[in-house]
Amino acid sequence: MYLIVIVILLVPNMLQFYNVFAATPIFGPSRTVDIPNEVVSFPVETNIDKNYISYLNKNKYVNVDLYKYKANNTSSFDNLPVDILSAIYFSDGKTLNATIWLSDPIYGERHNYYVHSNLIFSMGIFSEGQEPTHVINIYPNEDGTWTKIVQEYEPVIYFAQLPLERIPTQSNRIIESIHNYTGFYEDHQRYIDLSVDLDNLGSPDSYWVGFNVYAIDENSFLLNDNVLMEHAPPKKRIMVPNWPNNIHIRAGGETTLAEMSINSTDLNVPETFKFTDANKTDGVEVQFQPSEVKVPVTGITKIKLVIKAEKDEYIGNPTFTNQTIAIQGKTIAGAIGPKFYWILPNLEIKPPLRFEEKVGDILRNSVITYIIPVVVTSVFIIWLSRYISKKRDPYWIRVKDMLTVDASVIAGVLIFLTIGASEVFSGEAIQQVGILTASIVFPFAIAAIITIIKGHVEIFGTKLMIAGFVYLMTSVVLVAFIQK
Repeated sequence: MYLIVIVILLVPNMLQFYNVFAATPIFGPSRTVDIPNEVVSFPVETNIDKNYISYLNKNKYVNVDLYKYKANNTSSFDNLPVDILSAIYFSDGKTLNATIWLSDPIYGERHNYYVHSNLIFSMGIFSEGQEPTHVINIYPNEDGTWTKIVQEYEPVIYFAQLPLERIPTQSNRIIESIHNYTGFYEDHQRYIDLSVDLDNLGSPDSYWVGFNVYAIDENSFLLNDNVLMEHAPPKKRIMVPNWPNNIHIRAGGETTLAEMSINSTDLNVPETFKFTDANKTDGVEVQFQPSEVKVPVTGITKIKLVIKAEKDEYIGNPTFTNQTIAIQGKTIAGAIGPKFYWILPNLEIKPPLRFEEKVGDILRNSVITYIIPVVVTSVFIIWLSRYISKKRDPYWIRVKDMLTVDASVIAGVLIFLTIGASEVFSGEAIQQVGILTASIVFPFAIAAIITIIKGHVEIFGTKLMIAGFVYLMTSVVLVAFIQK
C-alpha cells in the first residue's frame, strides 16, 4: 500500500523532471541581415553582368538582390513583398519565434495578385549537417484567406549508402496545416511572423534556420530572396585580433610587423575573411598578408600586418592614430556576410627620417660600420707614407712622448667603454659602439709595445700611431651617426 502511494507521488515529479530536460534550448533574439549588394546565394554565370537577360531566359530564376542591384530592374516585383531586409528569431524552449522584415509592406487589397504570383513566405529548419528537416510555409488562397503548413522532410542520412542511380528525390509530409491562418501580419506593415511550435520539429537541441520569400512574376520567372542560415541557439561568433605591441612606423616608409594572430571562437562555419583599410584618405595604408585568410570555427590564424604612411602627411612631431579595418567574410558556399570593423589602436607614426638618421639606420644594421674605419685608415696611411721618409730621423719624437700619447688614448677609450657608452647608447648599438671603440686601442697599443721593445721610436711605430689617430677620427664620426 505504501509503495503504491510513493509511486503515485513520484510519477508526476519524474514527468516534470523529464519535461524540463527535454525542452529545446532557450535563447534571446538574434538577427540575421540580408546584404543586398553582395550576397549571391544561387549559382550564377561569370558573365552575369554582361548578359543578364540571357542568363534570366536560360535559368528562369531571379534572385531579387541580383535583379535589383545588378540589372537595376525592379519592375518584376514592384507590387510583391519579396525583398527581405532582415530576420529575427528567438526561442522560449517551446516555440521558435521568427519574424521576417521586408522592404515593402503587405497590402490586403493585393491578395489576389499575391495568389496569382504564388507568393510564399518560408522558414527552413536544417540539421547540424545542414540537411533540410522541416519547412514552414505561409501562402495566400483564392478565397481571401492564408494557409500555414509545417512539412517534415525525409531523412537523407542513408542516401550516401545507396548507388547514385538509386538515390530517390527527398520527399516530405505535412505534419500541420492551418487553413484561414491569421495574426501573422498587419495590413500595410512590413513583417511576417513565421513562429512554429518546436514539438512539431521534434524539439531539436540545435539546428540551423533559414528564411526565404518566393514568387513568380508575369514572365514566369521564379523570384527569390533569402538571408544566410543562422544557428539556433546562436553561436558566440567571436573573432578577436591579437595586435602586435608598441606599433610604430616612419612616415615615408613601409613597416612589416611581426605575425599577429586572430583568435576565433564558435563561428557559424569556417569562413574566408578579407581585410581592407576602411579609410583611404588619412595618408596611412594598412594591409594584411595575405589579404584573405581562412578562419576556423574555433582556433588561431596567423597573418602579417603591413603599414605604410605617406611622407608629406606626417612631417613634424610623432602622431598617434587609431586605424579602422573593414572585415568581410565569405562562406565556403560563396555567400558574403555583413561587414564589421576592427580598430587598430595607438599606431605611432614618427616623422620621416632625416639624412643623418637614414645613415645611422644603415650603420646600425650593417657590417659596413666595421669596414669603413679600416678602409679610410688604410687609404690615408698609403697616401701619407710618402711624406714619412725612411731617411728622416725617427728620434724627433721622444720615447716618453710616444708612450704618453698611446697611454692617454687607450685610457680615454677604456673610460668611454666602461662609463660613457651605457649612458648614451642602448640595445644593439652598445655592442656596435663597443667593438668600434675597442678596436681603436690596437694601433696605439702596438706602437707602444714596439717602442718599449726597441728602446727608441721606430718609423713603423710612428705610422701606427698616425693610423690610430685616423682610425679614432673615423670611428668618432661613425659613433655619432649610430647614436639614435
